[in-house]
Amino acid sequence: MITEDQLEQLAIQWFQDTGWNYVHGAVIAPEGVAAEREDFRAVAEPSPRPSPNRRGRKMERLVEEVKR
Repeated sequence: MITEDQLEQLAIQWFQDTGWNYVHGAVIAPEGVAAEREDFRAVAEPSPRPSPNRRGRKMERLVEEVKR
């Protein structure tokens, strides 16, 4: 049996392996050291960070298309 934490760690590793950057939620939370929004009512949008591989760049383009 797999625990919720094990599943989360596998998912995080998969995203990192496919070019996404991982930052713990507490870091980017409104009171975090690298807050990406002023409060929890605001929607946090993806940051324009460069992706290290082609798949990550493709996902960034898809996110931009959806936002339009």
